[in-house]
Amino acid sequence: MRAGLRAVGLSLALMGATPAIVLAQAPGQLLVSGIRAYQQLEFAEAAGLLRRALAAPTPGLDTPNRSQALAYLGAAELFRNRPDSAVAVFTRLVRSDPRYRLDRLIFPPEVTTVFDAARRRTPAAALGFVPVRTIRSGQPDYPIDVFGSTYHDVRVEIAQADGRTLRTVYAGPVGDSLRLEWDGRGAEDEPLAEGRYVLRVTSLDSTGATGRTVRIPLDVRIAGVDTVPHPAPPADSVLLPERSAAGPALEALIGSLAIGTAIAVLPSALSSDVDLSPTRFAVGAAVTVAGFSGFFARRPGRPIPENMAANERVRADWRARVEGVARQNRDRMRRALLEVRAGTAQIIEAESP
Repeated sequence: MRAGLRAVGLSLALMGATPAIVLAQAPGQLLVSGIRAYQQLEFAEAAGLLRRALAAPTPGLDTPNRSQALAYLGAAELFRNRPDSAVAVFTRLVRSDPRYRLDRLIFPPEVTTVFDAARRRTPAAALGFVPVRTIRSGQPDYPIDVFGSTYHDVRVEIAQADGRTLRTVYAGPVGDSLRLEWDGRGAEDEPLAEGRYVLRVTSLDSTGATGRTVRIPLDVRIAGVDTVPHPAPPADSVLLPERSAAGPALEALIGSLAIGTAIAVLPSALSSDVDLSPTRFAVGAAVTVAGFSGFFARRPGRPIPENMAANERVRADWRARVEGVARQNRDRMRRALLEVRAGTAQIIEAESP
């Protein structure tokens, strides 16, 4: 009796654990079951199983298995005499995986013909890129592979994070695949500064209208550059005074005032018998006027042209050295090592007219 109860309890425990296992494996199991049903010509059952596999919640099927599920689903819908549904499924397959091609050893011509027609009507491109790569600015060291669903025109661009185009890497047709090289430069062939950018490929339809767009976030960092520091500006101790000081002019004025006053007043202060003739006052006044003239001739703040010219030569030499270092640093920056990190692709479908 106890053994029977233990067996029942174990069975219940296994039944309780089964849903978690099934949920974890459900998308893959449903895909396998759907393919088996298709091979057994049970097309309605295959379609139902495959749709359930595709609708499974995250993480769901990975890209290769998802593409396989769509391929079998489109074929099953075609054999169920639902051609419109088959075309819709194949179009969905092309948009999600432009590189995918039906295996002609597995699918018969009536299926591959419908798929090829949907592919030709659905211009789309996929990007192959290196997740992390260090390149030298100015050298075509960053490979970009473009894969087309069908022959059509594409634009491959480097853009700002806000979408503004900085550099068109390629504009023209793509067939099955195309290898491009990017040199790490942006607008006007200038090296990119550190920051976030976007690698973008846009498919164009037969009228030139924008179709499907794939955006790859890029994080660009300067991996190595040795710049030269700018020279310091001229020190005050090197520059000559450009305006006269107040000291000499004031000394000349005070001295002349003192002498003029002494000539006019001092003799009479020493003796009352001294004749205060107008001549003495005239001489004193003349000396005082000369002092004022000297003060204004040597007034404080008067420009000193020869010193100003000498200082300008010193400053011009400094500016020339600064510009030389700036040119040297710009040249070094143009050859800097850049670390480019690519993020997860984002697909933007064109809005229906």
